[in-house]
Amino acid sequence: YWRTTENDALTVTDAQPLTVVTETGDGDVQTARFDNTYQSTSSQRKEGLSETVFLYGLGYTPTENLQIDLLGFLGRTDGQGIIDTDFFRQLRFSFTLKL
Repeated sequence: YWRTTENDALTVTDAQPLTVVTETGDGDVQTARFDNTYQSTSSQRKEGLSETVFLYGLGYTPTENLQIDLLGFLGRTDGQGIIDTDFFRQLRFSFTLKL
């Protein structure tokens, strides 16, 4: 199972009030101050992935207490043949001992 969580937040680190100075043609000066408007955003994303890989193969039981399995060579669709080295890297051996 694979899981990832991503948190993203935007916060205000510095702010000053908005000051607007308006000077008209007759020399009149008007100053207006506006309060700070703080905006911040926060988002969160979670993803999960569950994967089950099944391998097919052959099993052999030489004794009542031992089973040997060769897995990973049946049902392949990637085009690898027996002469490819990746074919042999993908093989899995399983030895099961029953007590």
